[in-house]
Amino acid sequence: MNAAIEEFLRHLAVERGASENTLAAYRNDLAQFAAHCADHGLRDWAKVGDGDIREFLAALYDYLAPASLERKLSALRTFFQFLAKRGLCDGNPAQAIDMPKKPHRAPEIFTVDEIFGLLDRAFADDPLGARNRAIWELFYAAGLRVSELVGLSPDDLSFDRREVRVFGKGRKERVVPVLDRALAALRGWLPEREKLLAAHRQWACREALFLNYRGGRLTRRGVQQMIDRTMLAAGEGRKIHPHVLRHTFATHLLDGGADLRSIQELLGHRALSTTQKYAQVSLDHLMAVYDRAHPRARTAK
Repeated sequence: MNAAIEEFLRHLAVERGASENTLAAYRNDLAQFAAHCADHGLRDWAKVGDGDIREFLAALYDYLAPASLERKLSALRTFFQFLAKRGLCDGNPAQAIDMPKKPHRAPEIFTVDEIFGLLDRAFADDPLGARNRAIWELFYAAGLRVSELVGLSPDDLSFDRREVRVFGKGRKERVVPVLDRALAALRGWLPEREKLLAAHRQWACREALFLNYRGGRLTRRGVQQMIDRTMLAAGEGRKIHPHVLRHTFATHLLDGGADLRSIQELLGHRALSTTQKYAQVSLDHLMAVYDRAHPRARTAK
């Protein structure tokens, strides 16, 4: 069974250009299901039925969020579709299974005052302080995914054209404009980056735009730790994921009058439906303002 999983992962990598993170997620989900099958005496993918998949998901129902369960089901659907096309099973047993509807949860964002306060705060006057300022500014200016940010190289920046080249999901390339403030922060980081590279030749990674304290490429975990420290230093009690800055970028653009199609291009979303969740955030904000400001709304409470 593991051989089929490896063949499927190679297909995703070669034919679809799946990222390492996507491949790791598929590998984990399919390995979990393969272990479940082995525990129940199933050693052949062709003998797996929809009842086996339902039993697997039911065993995880109390432990995982609906989004995680849906991801596992989606992985199984794609995997069995691959097997069916190669004649390794009859049909797709995962196709007819529906997950319960996920409760609506608007993306978490910063208000304009909150994000301006964080961006205008005094970062440490050292190489990593300059790096951290550049990262925060670029996140908010360009709406990057954390994987896109840590994958940047200096050649991806164009100060003349005020843009950054990004490789998103499936290595799909897009170009995103960058605000002058973010460009200024990046200009402040580049000389400090050179100092780090010179001081740590053994670990130096010249291909990476953002470096860790040893001169190597900054990782996703390193970005999360940096954001945690920044929030703590700013007196913020909450812990946020870097994706909050991407959500904030999109929502503030929409509030400022940008259309959904433009935001879709900037974010690198394949489907407009993925971008439409930000419209709900803006609508929620609008309704909250309406309820506070309209005389009739105030007197009804």
